[in-house]
Amino acid sequence: MSGEAEKTERAYVYMVRCAGGQLYTGWTNDPASRLHAHKSGKGAKCTRALGAQRFAYLERCTDKSAALRREAALKKLTKAQKEALCAEWAEKNLPRLSLAPRADAAEILDITQYLDRKPKALSGGQRQRVAIGRAIVRDPAVFLMDEPLSNLDAKLRNQMRAEIIKLRQRINTTFIYVTHDQTEAMTLGDRIVIMKDGFIQQIGTPQEVFDHPANLFVAGFIGTPQMNFFDAKLVKNSDGKYAVAIDGINVELAEDKQARLSAKNVPEQDVTLGVRPDHIMLCADGVKGTVDVSELMGSSVHLHISTHGHDVVVIVPTNGNAAHFPMGSEVNMIFGGNVAHVFSKETEKNLEW
Repeated sequence: MSGEAEKTERAYVYMVRCAGGQLYTGWTNDPASRLHAHKSGKGAKCTRALGAQRFAYLERCTDKSAALRREAALKKLTKAQKEALCAEWAEKNLPRLSLAPRADAAEILDITQYLDRKPKALSGGQRQRVAIGRAIVRDPAVFLMDEPLSNLDAKLRNQMRAEIIKLRQRINTTFIYVTHDQTEAMTLGDRIVIMKDGFIQQIGTPQEVFDHPANLFVAGFIGTPQMNFFDAKLVKNSDGKYAVAIDGINVELAEDKQARLSAKNVPEQDVTLGVRPDHIMLCADGVKGTVDVSELMGSSVHLHISTHGHDVVVIVPTNGNAAHFPMGSEVNMIFGGNVAHVFSKETEKNLEW
C-alpha cells in the first residue's frame, strides 16, 4: 500500500493506493467537505468543493489484510489516529470489516500502552504484534500468518499462542499458519500439513499426526523430545501375530496394528522401530543401555541413554519422589506393543500405512 497527502487551506486528504480490488477510500478532517468517489475504469477521481481544487487519482483497495500492512501512506499518524482512520473507513462500508475485533485488537495483542507511539518507536516484537492487529481489524476471508511469533520472547510467545486460539474461536475465520515450531503447530492447528523440501509428507489432525506418523521425518519432527529410533526386526510369532524383536526381547504388537499390517500382508523384515520417550519404561529385564546424562525437569527426569549406537531419551516421572540416575549406571528399558511404530528401512514409510 502506498499513499500521498495533499494540503489545502483547511484539510488533509490521504489518498490510499492498494493493489487491485473493489474499495475506494479517502479521508478529510473537514466534515463539511466530504470526498466523493466516482468509478471510472480501473479507479476513481475524488473531488471536493474548494474552488476548482481537484484531488489526485485514487485507485481501488482490496479485501485482503495486506491492504493495511505498509506504513508509507500513514507514517505521520500515531497508532491511535490510525485506529480512528479505520473507524472512518468502516463508516464508508469497508468490505467485511467487523468493529468488535478492531476494538479488541490492541488489548488482545497487549499493545494498548503503545497506541500513541509512531512505528519507528516500536521494537521488532511490538511491530510484529501491530502487523497481526492489522490483519485482525481487516477481518479478511483468510488469515495467512508466516511465523508471526518468531520475534517474541518465550513468555509473550506462550501468551500470544493462547490469544490466537481464542481469537480464532471468536471470529470464525480460516487461518493458514506457517511455522517451524511444532509446538505451535500442535496447539494452534485443527489440521497440520507437514512439508519437507517442498513436498507434503502428511496431512491430519494434531492427534492423528502424533499417533500415526506417516514416515520417519514426521515421527522425528512431531513431539518433544522427539521419537526414539532403534534397529529392530519385524517378525511373525508361531501364532501368526506380528512382533518386533530387539536385543533378545520380543514385543507383540497391539491388535489394531496387527490388523493393518495383515491387511497389507507385510513380510518379515528389518525395520526402524520408533518409540516416544514417555512411552518407554524402566524395568528389571529389557533393552540394555547406559545413562549418559540425567536432566531433572521437576515432575520428571529426562534420561539420555546410550544403547546399540543410539542415543535414547526416556522420561521417568518422579511422582514427588527423589530420583537419582548417576552417569554410567546400567538400566533396562521396555515398551508396549500399542506404542511401537515400525518403519521401512528402504522407504522410511510407516509399514502400517
